[in-house]
Amino acid sequence: SKPFQVRDGLAYGAGVIDMKSGVLMGMYSLRALLESGFDQFGEIIVVFNNDEEVGSAGSGPLLREIAQQVDVGLVLEASRSAEVITKSRKGADKYVMEVTGIPAHSGAEPHKGRSAVIELAHKMIAIHTLNMLYPGVTFNVT
Repeated sequence: SKPFQVRDGLAYGAGVIDMKSGVLMGMYSLRALLESGFDQFGEIIVVFNNDEEVGSAGSGPLLREIAQQVDVGLVLEASRSAEVITKSRKGADKYVMEVTGIPAHSGAEPHKGRSAVIELAHKMIAIHTLNMLYPGVTFNVT
């Protein structure tokens, strides 16, 4: 539910289910690293992204800035199944499609016109069919 809220001691909002294990894993890993006495590393930067499900519009600029400063980045989101290391996640991109029709009188000369709405519908269906071509790649028309 949006916005984030706590009711009767329970948290509701984006990330309250799927992100907790990754956050805990990261915090306990840092704790174990510090307690081990190992110190052969530079600065460790921990960043929590609160809007990844919706394209990271708010956190994206900060994440890109920090990415330029680090040698390694780890995503602490839990894997899909037990005992598996996730080595990649899906990305996202946005495109704007502009379709132009040819105006014509629908009663007197419909054959001279081309509907932008119909053309857009065809293009949306064509994009949707790309979902079947590449395993793990999804195309969402919104």
